[in-house]
Amino acid sequence: TRQIDENYAKLRAAESEIRAERDRLNLLIDSVADPIIVTDQEGEISLMNNPAERLFTVVPGAGEDARGALRMLRRDGALTASPNAGRTMAAMAGALGLTLAKRGAYRLGEGRPARAADVARAVRVFAWAAALALGALLVLDSLVLFLRGGQGPLGMI
Repeated sequence: TRQIDENYAKLRAAESEIRAERDRLNLLIDSVADPIIVTDQEGEISLMNNPAERLFTVVPGAGEDARGALRMLRRDGALTASPNAGRTMAAMAGALGLTLAKRGAYRLGEGRPARAADVARAVRVFAWAAALALGALLVLDSLVLFLRGGQGPLGMI
């Protein structure tokens, strides 16, 4: 039993070291100002730092589920004849928690079928996505302008 007690003590010490290391890594990840998203082998999000949570967390009244949108985009985005439309439709289905289907052609998302009342929700999600895209474009434009030394017209726009 002495050997078992020693092994048990070593196991507890190793567990304590692993917990401390995990806590240090979490502090490090949360201290980074840029969004960090970690996925597992299946592409499911397993960890987000605070900036990523803020980026992908729904603003009250803004809409819906950003994680669901990303999951459906990856899972169902290529199921339609049009790869571009399929990706946007799959992401919207995931964001709204709906199923969008065309009989005999595709079924995107998981949830109840869309109803007329969901159009307003979809418009709200689209507006937030467009605002985020515009914000990202402006940041990139400013970066290009900065890298050019502030010379010439605006970077990309």
